[in-house]
Amino acid sequence: MCQTPASRTRTAASTPCFSSSVTLTGSEMKLALCAGEVSGDIYGGLLARKLRELAPDIDLIGVGGQRMAAAGVRPVARLPLGAMGITGVVRRLPAYAAALRHTASALLTERPDSVVLIDNPGFNLRLARIVGTRLPCVYYIPPKVWAHGYARIRMLRRYVQEVIAIFPFETALYQEAAVPCRWFGHPIVDLVDRSADTSAFLRSCHLRNDAPLIGLLPGSRAEEVDALMPSFIAVLREVRKAFPAVQAVVSSAGGNLGRIASRHLRRAGEHLPVWEGSVHTLVRASSLALAASGTVNLEVALLRTPLIVFYRTSSLNYLAARLVVKSRWISPVNILLGEEVVPEHIQRIPAARAAEQAVELLRGGPAAQRQSDAAERLACLLGEANVTDRIAGWIFRQTAARAHARGARC
Repeated sequence: MCQTPASRTRTAASTPCFSSSVTLTGSEMKLALCAGEVSGDIYGGLLARKLRELAPDIDLIGVGGQRMAAAGVRPVARLPLGAMGITGVVRRLPAYAAALRHTASALLTERPDSVVLIDNPGFNLRLARIVGTRLPCVYYIPPKVWAHGYARIRMLRRYVQEVIAIFPFETALYQEAAVPCRWFGHPIVDLVDRSADTSAFLRSCHLRNDAPLIGLLPGSRAEEVDALMPSFIAVLREVRKAFPAVQAVVSSAGGNLGRIASRHLRRAGEHLPVWEGSVHTLVRASSLALAASGTVNLEVALLRTPLIVFYRTSSLNYLAARLVVKSRWISPVNILLGEEVVPEHIQRIPAARAAEQAVELLRGGPAAQRQSDAAERLACLLGEANVTDRIAGWIFRQTAARAHARGARC
């Protein structure tokens, strides 16, 4: 059984707990949720649903995507989701600047009782600088200052009242910097679906159940899919030399990503299914996953599927990352475990070497056992179930107390 880290409780100079006797209806509270990337929209949508379970009529406003809108978040601005690297951001800079102005203006007009900033530091730190001295801000999924951009911690200290971290080791870092911080666990724990019907999936994709299956997970951004699909195809072809019957399915994270992946498959003369459904269904059915670096690595590990991680971007983006990133590893699995359990291939991707690792994992050798053992440790580090319920409960209580104080002043 996992031990509950002490860091789950309040750390640093956190705001005091408010009395649980404060009772308000949701209609008396207004809360802003501001995301701006695909992953932030996922976490924001889940948080919004949990908040609505606590108060169905709570007024939720903010910036996000389809999932947040489906959960009842009233948009105050549009923000382009999914830019990757410095070049992707530069291309969309006018849209970002306009969204920042509109969002800040709307928040200062609407005056929510709390503003929850979700990930996306390029946008949300600038937003905090504009509204943070006039509106109470909480940063949920804060910038990875331990990997790069430590100077941003000063902005958090100045403009954010509290940080909700997703990695347990972050609490000590923020505590040392006098930034109030809480840790409830990683919300990915709530999103991983371990109950998917893999038999139905195999039938729908016309796959055999007696041959190994490789899940290809090229990412949630167009730039990632474009960069990684050629490498994934090359690795797959090398693996076929050892496993002629190996099967593969490409996961699409939605939007036009499936079309981008299909274009690469056509160019290579490959006829692989592109799966638009749950990535968890594909991963559970797979003997191995080749995945873009990112949160999906944690999902694969929690589902106990062997994994190889890839990262590739433009030369300019890579150079910029090399100059600022301090982390030894790129996959959150390795970062959390503090060692390279999952193989990583960054920028230059040797298909033959990656295929050797894939074959070893498919054969269930020591490398596969090592990943399986590490998955148990990883599950403990990510926290117990119902993470988002705990986060929503805390945010709701804070927001209710502020709304109560506002009403008392009126």
